[in-house]
Amino acid sequence: MAKADKTGHTELTVEQQNAIDLLVVGKTDLAVAEAVGKTRQTIGAWRLYHPDFQAALNKRRHEVWSVSADKLRSLLPQALEVIEQELEGGENRVKIALEIVKLAGIPMKSIGSLDADAIVAEEARSRDMAVLLRINNSTDLSHIRRDLLEKGTIE
Repeated sequence: MAKADKTGHTELTVEQQNAIDLLVVGKTDLAVAEAVGKTRQTIGAWRLYHPDFQAALNKRRHEVWSVSADKLRSLLPQALEVIEQELEGGENRVKIALEIVKLAGIPMKSIGSLDADAIVAEEARSRDMAVLLRINNSTDLSHIRRDLLEKGTIE
């Protein structure tokens, strides 16, 4: 396991960075595991529980999807032209053009947070923050980060 810095963040290993590159292009957990020399369970644990891995994966997805969204937006003038032609008597082209227009509005927040601390905070909220604060009488979330990192580390 990589060593944590003062903030509790861990630097991703080469295997984790390679796994992110493969996951972002659509490889399965099994294919990623075989490529980076880990088990499928390890890849799943990283994706589900490792906040630094999740943040880095979300950041890469954001980068890749932003480029795709820009490309879709660049097609809007053509799509609008096809819609205009369709309204003037075309056959089925409008269905395709309308789908392109719809796709241009893909919400980026569906990707997930780019910040590992935000992922940890969200996990704390999902564990019922009121109970957590009552038990620990604190807003220190480092124990949740440690718990997630333990779950995200399978060798």
